[in-house]
Amino acid sequence: MKITEVQTIPVTKMQHGTLGYLVLVKTDEEIVGLGEVAADCHPET
Repeated sequence: MKITEVQTIPVTKMQHGTLGYLVLVKTDEEIVGLGEVAADCHPET
């Protein structure tokens, strides 16, 4: 099985920047995975 496509979709809130990302992974065997990645909104903390 090989990954054929990876899409990242930003999750934003108006005027607050990117809160995180939805990640969609597709394979050559037509398996689709969906996950989430949090964005670090406050790097000094």
